[in-house]
Parts: sequence; C-alpha cells; structure tokens
Amino acid sequence: MTDDAAANLDEQTQKQMEELRNEAKQAPGVGKLESLQDFANAEFGLEQTGPSAATAGTSSSSGSQNTFYKKTMTLTKQFSRLRKCRRDGNCFYRSYLFGMMAEMCKNVGFRKHIKAILAQSLSYCESAGYDKFALEEMHEEVTEIVDNLFPDDQTGELDISKVEQLFQSDDLNYPICFARCLTSSFMKHNKDDFLPFLTTHDTVEAFCMSEVDPLWKEADQLQIQALASYFKIPIRIFYLDQSEGDACTVHEMLFNESGGGGEEDSPTAVINFLYRPGHYELLYV
Repeated sequence: MTDDAAANLDEQTQKQMEELRNEAKQAPGVGKLESLQDFANAEFGLEQTGPSAATAGTSSSSGSQNTFYKKTMTLTKQFSRLRKCRRDGNCFYRSYLFGMMAEMCKNVGFRKHIKAILAQSLSYCESAGYDKFALEEMHEEVTEIVDNLFPDDQTGELDISKVEQLFQSDDLNYPICFARCLTSSFMKHNKDDFLPFLTTHDTVEAFCMSEVDPLWKEADQLQIQALASYFKIPIRIFYLDQSEGDACTVHEMLFNESGGGGEEDSPTAVINFLYRPGHYELLYV
C-alpha cells in the first residue's frame, strides 16, 4: 500500500468513526431504566431492529445473537432492569460515574467519602506527571457538578432525577476526561501491577497515552481495574460472550478499604455492568 493510499484509508476510517460518534450522540449518555427482558428481546430476540438486525441472517451473527439472548434471559433471574449507555467509546467511564453518583444519592457516608477523594485528586494526578494547569478546569467542573448535586447541608437521601437529567442532557466530556486521567494516574503510581500485562506497549506511560487518555478509547480490563481500584467502589461485570452455557461469565472487583486518598472506609453497593463486545450497560435488580 502506497503512502497516499494509507493516508486516504486513515482519513476514511477517521471520517467513519466521526460519523459513528455523531450518530451515537443522538442517544442519551445514560438512559432511563427499562426492562431487561424487553432489552433482550429487542437487541437479541425476535424484535431486533436497526443495525444489529442487518447481519442477523448470517450464521455467525445468528449464533452470537442466540447465545447473547439466552445469557441475558438467564440474567433476568437476578436483575430486572438496566440502563443503556451511549456507544461512543466512553461508555464504561460514563456509566461508572453515573453508578457512583447514583450511590451518592442514597449513601451520605459514601457521599463524603467521594468528596474527600476528589479534593485530593488533582494533586494525585500532578504527582503522576500531569500538568496541574492542564487539569484544573476539568477538576473544577467535576467538583462543581458534585457540589451542586450533593450540597453539604443535605444529609438525607437525595432524588436521583437530577443525576439522570445531567447524564441524559450533557456529554460530560470534562468529567470523563478527568476520570481517564485518574485511571492513568493510578496505573502510573502502581506500574508494577500493570506492566506485566501490557502486550502492545513497552511502558505504562506509553499505554496510558495511547489507550487511556484519549476520549472515545474503549476501556479494557486494565483501565477498569485501575479506575475501580482508585475509588475502591466494588463492581461486578457480567460478560456476554461465546463461552458455553447459558450463564454470563462474571468478573468481580471487591474492596475492603477506602480508595484513592479517602480517610474512611465507606462501604457502598456494587455497581453491576452488562458487557457485550465493545460496550457496557448498567444492571439493576
């Protein structure tokens, strides 16, 4: 392939990615609660429509859909609802932030715990090598959002509707960017825990620059481990894959200590995710 052909292919790929992101923006960042069974029927069952239905006739696609449908239906014995998340490469970070803020609505101790972590988060990123001035505006926006949603004088349970409205109406690029910086910072502060698992990069710094920091880069196992470990918010991921059986493979990250600089242990409910190739949704009982 000539240099001109390669450049043209790259330009076409970038254009396609931009079109997909623009299409994804038509959906809310995090949707309203809906029936998990209805979701399974629409996405993988007889009612499927749209792009996912276009390839449903092929044998490989049909097999995947059938497997995903069975595993999702098995999940309905444990969960009854889910929230769809925008498919734009930021879905894990966005849904993680939503799950965190949803729990802050219910748990006053956890609310204080997260605020304490965020108060130290800018210096944490700076100590990992980030330019403080480059992150200050992001940090200020995150702090402002949290302070507006969770005023210190509100000591009871809060209505989640304001959190829902925020995630349905705003792209939240700054909070997502800052979550990515926290993910990178945790990896850089704990290089020995992550370096052995790098397969495409020689250093943690190179991995973070390529796979964590840029918007729209999907989160994989290492990024998930890092962000969950920073905040010490337990998560459980139910994987829709091609493995045998009707049950999802489950991966848990559970913690017994406070995270990222918080001074107190503040137990919180587990955030449950449904994963299908390249995408995360939120699960609810």
